[in-house]
Amino acid sequence: MGGRKHQEAPLTRKQIFGLLWIVFTTLPLAAEAREIPTINVGVIVPQSGSQKPFGDEFYRGIELAIDFFESQNPTLKNKVRVLRSDDSAQAKKAAEAAEELITKQRAHVLLGAITSNTSDAILKVAERYKKPFVSPIVTTSGSQKSDYLFQIGLNNRSQGIALAQFATGEMKARKAAILWDGTRSNAPLVEAFEQQFSARGGKVVTKVTYPLGTTDYKSQLKELRRRGPEFVLLPAYYNTAAAIMEQAKSMGWLVKFLGSDGWDSPRLLQAAGKNANGHYFLSHFAPSRNQPIVLKFVGAFQEKYGRSPGAIAALAFDGMNLVLDAFARGKTVLPKPFLRAFQGTENLEGVTGILSLTAGSAMVKSGMIMEVTGGAIKHRSDIRL
Repeated sequence: MGGRKHQEAPLTRKQIFGLLWIVFTTLPLAAEAREIPTINVGVIVPQSGSQKPFGDEFYRGIELAIDFFESQNPTLKNKVRVLRSDDSAQAKKAAEAAEELITKQRAHVLLGAITSNTSDAILKVAERYKKPFVSPIVTTSGSQKSDYLFQIGLNNRSQGIALAQFATGEMKARKAAILWDGTRSNAPLVEAFEQQFSARGGKVVTKVTYPLGTTDYKSQLKELRRRGPEFVLLPAYYNTAAAIMEQAKSMGWLVKFLGSDGWDSPRLLQAAGKNANGHYFLSHFAPSRNQPIVLKFVGAFQEKYGRSPGAIAALAFDGMNLVLDAFARGKTVLPKPFLRAFQGTENLEGVTGILSLTAGSAMVKSGMIMEVTGGAIKHRSDIRL
């Protein structure tokens, strides 16, 4: 009952150092695992109204980007949270959505915009709260020098230059007409086309505008036809282009139309049918290009959605990859380091090109001319700017 208490032998120096080594090598790993945050990505695109198909295609691109990212970065799986918001392609709704996402849902970065007016509205909110805004598709935002704006697609001025080069080069055309909506967003494209087309020996014989919401374009087409152009530049969305091509054909006018990236949608062929054959448009993405990342992207998209991707899905994919690459390199969402990670993006391989970005700059890369032939959209050539 009164036996001696057991006394443990003191730790040797070797044992003490061994324990300290375990503590100092495992604690940082545990801390790192705890400290990797979840990134909240606020996505603002139309989920209602006439522009909803573009918003749906945008989401397909970012969903696939997350699938790729998580398979390549298993330690960051489930670290990406997408916050969805609908702007109905309206500037006021876009601004309200951006405010809501940042102040109430704690978005660390904003991604999206299908139209220039919504892009401008989102950018103003992003600047006020000092949050990065990635605009994969729209490249006409007014504040091009913003430290918080990151753009991927060819801007409208670059599109105009590329289209003029194709028209005077491969098309060997010298007489052009322009049919457009007269909006601020399309003005840089039209102006750049006119300048470049004239500089390369061409002449714009007439410019005709139509009001937004027009459904009958016959009066405009009659005026264009009277001037005898070799082709008509038509910077418009695919649904408008389809209506104009159908009405031109119904008048017996078989003029060539040359379109901007707004034509680039899987729905173009559904809307235009055989009327689209023989026409050209500029794209940011060609699914038929024989590049490993493009082949992988197209294959995965076809498997998941049952069809080939268009340019909107490809640009959204690259836009989300830009966000995820910055997050993976910095493993932080703290405002200043996260912004620096964006600004340090260099040689990031995308399906629409190599991404090397600085704040407020659109990426400089090739434009791709697509031709509608035999009821299919095919890659015709690259135009290097």
